[in-house]
Amino acid sequence: MPQHAPTVGFISRSSLMPHMVTPKPMATTTSQSALEAIAETEPVAQAGVIAYRLCQETAEGVEIALVSSHRVPWTIAKGHIDPGHSPTQAAATEAFEEAGVLGEIDPKPLGSYSYTKLSGVRYEVVVFAMHVDEELPSWPERGRRARLWLPPNEAAEQIESPELARMIRLFASMAQGTPDAAGGAGSDDR
Repeated sequence: MPQHAPTVGFISRSSLMPHMVTPKPMATTTSQSALEAIAETEPVAQAGVIAYRLCQETAEGVEIALVSSHRVPWTIAKGHIDPGHSPTQAAATEAFEEAGVLGEIDPKPLGSYSYTKLSGVRYEVVVFAMHVDEELPSWPERGRRARLWLPPNEAAEQIESPELARMIRLFASMAQGTPDAAGGAGSDDR
């Protein structure tokens, strides 16, 4: 079985899917002490993804991928925006590493939400929609995270952050009646 991993540039499928955002490998990680120093003045920027797949069995026509976390039971794939990476690249990387999914990210953010860890570090997460084209049987954080597919309203009920839960519900309302579930953006380009 071929091993899937993020690569610099576009993956081989990108010539067939020009809007697919390819995860970039993580160059460096930011130390916790550096994050704490930054957090004293401003929130740490992160990118997250509402990864969805089409599913005719749900009222909304889609299912959302949630991932388990050590901090909260279920959340979306999210993480730091590393130097040299765009927010969409960071979101694609997190979707691959945490949820084991690849796909097309709508470059227009759905919104953002904030949260604070027990350490006091504050985070601001910009969230993108990602149509999942491929669900991998194995991924980098599979041993630490589970993946769960739920209809959007059920997914929102599992989320601790009221801001993120509202964003998922808003996405669900946008998904109803649209062929690409992201509100029509980019649907003419496929």
